[in-house]
Amino acid sequence: GDASERAAAIEVAGILVMTAPGQLFSILQVLKTAVFVEPPPLSHFALAVFVDAVAALAHLPADMASIGAAQELSECLKWLPNGLNSPFVEVQTICAQGLGRCVLCRKDNG
Repeated sequence: GDASERAAAIEVAGILVMTAPGQLFSILQVLKTAVFVEPPPLSHFALAVFVDAVAALAHLPADMASIGAAQELSECLKWLPNGLNSPFVEVQTICAQGLGRCVLCRKDNG
């Protein structure tokens, strides 16, 4: 598909973040791939949605997440600091804010 179709798909993923955070694990890899294969600003949009998804998942109560989901979340949290070394200030900013949100979510959930 063209860039507008891919942007629309990322926008739908962003809506899922708000409406069905427990279903997000299935789209994390798609968003992560979009971060690397799409050109800016679409890659930045995908990263922002990815960070929103990770923060929403970190905010879920532990009893709502399976062991596999917890492992996936852990992998995502390990990956996010890589963005702090990006040559793009937008990527650095999105990752820094996302990491802060995830830390606060985990602190709230114990």
